Amino acid sequence: MSLRGPAPAKAQQTHPPEIAQWYTRLLRGAPVATRSVQIPAGGRVHLLENGEGPPLVLLHGSGVAAGFFLPLLKE
Repeated sequence: MSLRGPAPAKAQQTHPPEIAQWYTRLLRGAPVATRSVQIPAGGRVHLLENGEGPPLVLLHGSGVAAGFFLPLLKE
């Protein structure tokens, strides 16, 4: 039995409607562009982009929304 090989397909995570609506309201008027990127390991990553220059990657954990970083993106 090989431990290597393609990863099993993962189900796309979706947020409940209430969370999706809250997130939409939070980002309305924010100085960011949003997009989703398919990653090679499977799944999707949602990005918030702002500014110019070298990229700075801010990661958040479970239970904390990316909106937590919005004050930093306004600078």
